[in-house]
Amino acid sequence: MLESPLMDILSRRLADAAQRVRGMRNNESLSDFDFALAGICRVLSKSRSGREWLRCDEFFEIARSTFFDALQSARRGGVVRELAHRFAAELAETMRAGGVDFIADIPTLADVEVIAVDGHEIEHPQHAERNAKGKFTSVKTIYQMDMHSGLSLPLARVGEDGLKAHEWPPFKRQLSERIKGRKRHSPLFYVLDRAYVDIAFWDKMGRKNVFMLTRYKENMNPMMKQPVDFDRKDPRNAGVTGCFLLSFAGLGMAYLIEYTDPESSTEYKFITTATQLQPGEIAWLYFCRWRIEKTFDTFENDLEEGKARATGNTAQLQQAHFISRAGNFLRYIAQMLDIHHGLRDGKVVRKYQRHLEIREAAAAGKGRCLSPFLDAGRRMAKLSLQYIRCFRKHFFGKSPPETYLADFGPALRAYL
Repeated sequence: MLESPLMDILSRRLADAAQRVRGMRNNESLSDFDFALAGICRVLSKSRSGREWLRCDEFFEIARSTFFDALQSARRGGVVRELAHRFAAELAETMRAGGVDFIADIPTLADVEVIAVDGHEIEHPQHAERNAKGKFTSVKTIYQMDMHSGLSLPLARVGEDGLKAHEWPPFKRQLSERIKGRKRHSPLFYVLDRAYVDIAFWDKMGRKNVFMLTRYKENMNPMMKQPVDFDRKDPRNAGVTGCFLLSFAGLGMAYLIEYTDPESSTEYKFITTATQLQPGEIAWLYFCRWRIEKTFDTFENDLEEGKARATGNTAQLQQAHFISRAGNFLRYIAQMLDIHHGLRDGKVVRKYQRHLEIREAAAAGKGRCLSPFLDAGRRMAKLSLQYIRCFRKHFFGKSPPETYLADFGPALRAYL
């Protein structure tokens, strides 16, 4: 139940997570906890710049130099990172206990950590360095999203100020570090785009219970392509036209899924090292990866975090952690409103359902059908701007629960 002002709920959940973070300090002019809380509030505010926010904020008295020095602190960066992971894990646990699972249509994955990964670019900071051609480069960060809960975390910064780089090396480095320190070998399943294909690496990871799914590249040239039987009568495999075991000249093995969308007849090819799923489930899981783009859209357009605040990887990664933490808390509150108060974003669900009905009629007219996995009820909808506006109003107004619950009702039922 939501029984406190929204800011108090955030403070309490953040404090619970902070108890499990090593190295938290309280004896500085700006404590680590206040810095973390202030960073989230900065994202949720409507201020156009950090300086404007510091000047107008009513909840924190922070000197501009203190806040921006903290952004550049490597020690603070480590604390912020660990706190973000603890915070997301606690929110995800609460959501799961409430029955939230956006990939529940694939029950085999109920106890598997399934992670979508993608890079996201924002505009360079005001005082960024130019590259060798005298041009500015965007700031790219790799994010991961828990596909069960929809909660996200920044994984790594790509490149440096003024320099472009590929996403694969920092991702590979981060994953290798995670595997090295892992005490138990529960499965990990990464759903990725083609930038992360390395058959030899993923074959090695498979022996450590880490698997991948991505799009097939036509230039991969497998040494062997052996057909694999699958149940063509299973409705989950609608659209699957072929399943094959591939071998890559001593590099490793993987499965190829050939799929034709039953609605549009668009052809896709997927490659995976996982073995326990139906081929149709593999295809659907990849399409679910695109939900991370909804998260990026919320970050950039609704929270208006489309520009880096400071130079340097440390500051930019901290900004990414603050953004994802704010987005995660918004997602968490939306689910708590649904679970405990029956306040679901019904207008978004109804709009999507009408859209599905139109698509189904159009497909039927062409002798086609929709994917059996399409279900408006279990879909991870993008957070509506109307919900975010209502949240901001009551978050910064410190409204009591009876006030904000009464206001969320109309905001979630219909477009105003």
